[in-house]
Amino acid sequence: MNHITKNFLLILVLLFLAIFILHETLSRQLPPSSIQINPRKHLEEVLTKKPSFLTFPTTIISAFFDISRNGRPNEHYFNWIKQTLKLNAPFIFFTQAKLRNKIEAIFSELQINQKRFTIITIELEELEYYKDIETVKIILSSSNYKEKIAYPDRIECTNPFYSIVIFSKLTLLVKGAQLNPFNSTKFVWLDAGISRFFKDFDPSQSLTGKLLSNNSFYITLEGQAFKDKDFQTKNEQIIMTAKNFFLAGIMGGTYDAILNVSNELKKKWKYLLNKQIVNNEQLGLLLVYFENPNLFSLKEIPNTDYLAEVFKFLV
Repeated sequence: MNHITKNFLLILVLLFLAIFILHETLSRQLPPSSIQINPRKHLEEVLTKKPSFLTFPTTIISAFFDISRNGRPNEHYFNWIKQTLKLNAPFIFFTQAKLRNKIEAIFSELQINQKRFTIITIELEELEYYKDIETVKIILSSSNYKEKIAYPDRIECTNPFYSIVIFSKLTLLVKGAQLNPFNSTKFVWLDAGISRFFKDFDPSQSLTGKLLSNNSFYITLEGQAFKDKDFQTKNEQIIMTAKNFFLAGIMGGTYDAILNVSNELKKKWKYLLNKQIVNNEQLGLLLVYFENPNLFSLKEIPNTDYLAEVFKFLV
């Protein structure tokens, strides 16, 4: 076998080896069609690979779930959501599979750049607090609870899914911050329908969240709280009232700040269920504040009529 033939055979062997390595590599990257990929897990894996050119100081995180709320049909929320999404910041939006197309249509109608929003499908059953839904149902149906809780006809006292959703705000806020597809350092929760309080606030302003620069959890407090005896004395029985001094429709901070408060709220949730109490997340957060005031940075407003002022902290 001459020298040329040997070189030719060596080239063939190297060529076949290269083809084999390429085939194996592609096989690992592209799973066969018979393998079922979890789309949510796959999405989260993609989102965690954050492209460096997508960088925004503040990300807004929001959600909408159909819980068959009496008096507020979904169409009302869709109209409010359309206005909320006009805010000049990137969005992470959590919603159920059955509502995803509608939310996508709203983003599309507003002609929002696809690089500035992420929609994540999640069902009610997947929310952090849903595991306690049966306990919540039992508490809400208790005659003893109905006699002791203030205004027992409130939605948090009648619809078990409502408390599950509103307490899950903090865990969704943390989840969005962990994914962080926009390389932000500050994260703000906004109720999807909060635009009904915009009033004269201009949503086109660039949102930087300057007030969220420290590691405290930002939330708004009604000024009248300081005149309330239960608030002054940090009376735990405030949980049985409807004194919603904290306005949890807009809140946030750095990742560490929201994680700390979320963890403390989980503890309060378990504590309240053990006491056969269900109320809203605003009062739950108030209990967290009573024990951990150092975790919070409060923005005081005279009353809810001034809520439009709250949005200015985003600028």
